[in-house]
Amino acid sequence: MKTKIIIIAVVIMVITVLFGWRYYYLPNVVMAGRSPVLQDNKMNLRAAKKEIKMVNPVPIINMRTKAKVVEKENLLKDGQFKNELENWELWQSAKTFPDSVKFINVIGKNFRNAVRIENPMKKLVGIQQRVKVKSNVVYRLSGTVRSIATNNNDIIFGGRIGFWLPPQKEKQIVWMSEHNKWWEKELIFTNQVTGMATVYVHMGYGGVGSTGEFTNISLEKIK
Repeated sequence: MKTKIIIIAVVIMVITVLFGWRYYYLPNVVMAGRSPVLQDNKMNLRAAKKEIKMVNPVPIINMRTKAKVVEKENLLKDGQFKNELENWELWQSAKTFPDSVKFINVIGKNFRNAVRIENPMKKLVGIQQRVKVKSNVVYRLSGTVRSIATNNNDIIFGGRIGFWLPPQKEKQIVWMSEHNKWWEKELIFTNQVTGMATVYVHMGYGGVGSTGEFTNISLEKIK
């Protein structure tokens, strides 16, 4: 009988010790030893929040913003004739009929001057300018033209801008029909010869007699 009582007492003591270890010692002693780690984490979190506040915000990029347009240099001198015809020379039959080429003032969107070429004689009458170019380079040739005679697609106009540097084939822009509004055209090409090219602006292409006005004559290096 005494043995059973002793065993029961031992079991009760063991249960009491286990209960005390689980619900008192473990939470208050063992876990307390680990608390500095948790405390450090809390402090690190606070410090991180402060650092986040101190970081400068990244600027927002507006994807709809248009890219800045960079204008190419015009290799021709005074393609808008601000200095009248100072930088241009008479070409072909204009040397025989110099009065057929005139400097004029006009009202345009982005220009105020032009050259008028009158060609009732149905000759090749125009102006020219020489410019240095390089081979294996892409250029853009362009100009703005209008007829002062009429506005009729069935009537040939015969205005042209040409680029000539042999032995390569001539490059050209042709305005074939009569149109009395400013009409811009361009030609992009790869030049194949290094040297002094001749750019000429003229009437009389196709042996036609008419009068045209030219401005914004440009030769630009693309790449």
